[in-house]
Amino acid sequence: KRRLMMYEKAKLRYYYAVVECDTVATAAHLYAECDGLEFERSACKFDLRFVPDEQSFAGRKVRDTATGVPSEYDPPLIFNTSLQHTEPKLTWDADDEGRKRVLHRRLTEDELKDGDFAAYL
Repeated sequence: KRRLMMYEKAKLRYYYAVVECDTVATAAHLYAECDGLEFERSACKFDLRFVPDEQSFAGRKVRDTATGVPSEYDPPLIFNTSLQHTEPKLTWDADDEGRKRVLHRRLTEDELKDGDFAAYL
């Protein structure tokens, strides 16, 4: 049980983001409002840090970039049982909720026709 909890917690260490702000005041406001804030219902809290301008991220692969939030954006449902419960569950074999949503949604007639047409191309 302890090793499973350690494994689940270790998976959370590898994600970080860099935000570029237009002014020091903007950065200070973001820090004041978001540092320690829980992300969704994940039990994971933001740990904000200052990154000096001379810090280089060369050689690091950028996974995602964003300059705004798309209107159709639907945030992922993230629950980390190792941080929320005393009895953690192994998540590597859990269902992909995004995939389930896509496969179980009702398609319109136009979407079906577009899919059929795309299959012929």
